[in-house]
Amino acid sequence: MVETADKVGYAEWDDENFVLPHGDFASLEDSLTAFYSAGGYDFFEVVDPVKYASRWLEYVGGLYADIESGKYPVSGKGCVLPLTSEQRSELSKQGVPDIFTKDIAKI
Repeated sequence: MVETADKVGYAEWDDENFVLPHGDFASLEDSLTAFYSAGGYDFFEVVDPVKYASRWLEYVGGLYADIESGKYPVSGKGCVLPLTSEQRSELSKQGVPDIFTKDIAKI
């Protein structure tokens, strides 16, 4: 992600339509994968929302809210989050819910 004077990356999000996971096939594992694939880690570091693409903030923010509220069931296929130990620790210290920092074991 590159920061410029006017925007911080993700400009392509204002040119495309992205849809939140939904339907019978939406699982917690898939939703977390989508969250982090869309730049979810950066979402936790947003200080000035004006500098981010509005659709990116809507998408990642909406996905965050849906995951946190328990909208998506665990499917049992497991999920390894793309975070280092240091990133997990930093997020935990910031008060980020465990669902965003801990892997989901395969059942």
